[in-house]
Amino acid sequence: MDEIVGRDDYALSHQETQEFLNVSPKDVSTNLREFVKKKLEQQKLNLYVLSKNIGSSEETLPQFMKDNGKQKTLGSAVTVALADYFQVSLDEIVGRINPNSCNDQSSQQNSNCDVEPR
Repeated sequence: MDEIVGRDDYALSHQETQEFLNVSPKDVSTNLREFVKKKLEQQKLNLYVLSKNIGSSEETLPQFMKDNGKQKTLGSAVTVALADYFQVSLDEIVGRINPNSCNDQSSQQNSNCDVEPR
């Protein structure tokens, strides 16, 4: 996905291969919520500060993070902004990357490797 939106730093090179997990739209939302929750804890942020830091409205992330909130998904602009802010690939953030791909040290430093995709 990073290749499509021009995030070349996170795109796989032509020599690299990656197995992607199949995730449903519901799984994508669940994985995004888990990712955000984990990063908020790790970096001691709140949703309002994170929203401001990524240039999103103050309501978007809190509404998305509520279990019964109005917002069931995040738009692509907010998802890309989160990936940029936390310096991870879009595939990681939505849970498409096999957890085994997180074994190398460079992936573990800035990644979502400790958040298990669904």
